[in-house]
Amino acid sequence: MVMDKQSLLIRKAELEQELKNVNRSLEIVDNLEKPFVANVSAYSGHYSMQFKTEEQARKKLREYASKQYFRNGLNYGVYLYKWNENGDKELLETIPMGRKDFEPNLS
Repeated sequence: MVMDKQSLLIRKAELEQELKNVNRSLEIVDNLEKPFVANVSAYSGHYSMQFKTEEQARKKLREYASKQYFRNGLNYGVYLYKWNENGDKELLETIPMGRKDFEPNLS
């Protein structure tokens, strides 16, 4: 079966879109394996760790919050969120540190 170039390009675009959808689904499954994420936002950068349980993540959150400086940079704030089954993030806790107006970036 020989197809013309236009048909092949359309099929290629369809397959690429299907692959994007599969990759997004795999990303969601991976995040749900360890849905709780503890984050620190500091002058030196943004760092996070994922955990299977909320208890483990809260322990790491408290560790992050105990440090005024993180990796040689001022600790702006720490936060905890959970991945939901639809791929959205649910903010569970925020602790401002070096900035009173600290807002976590969930994008």
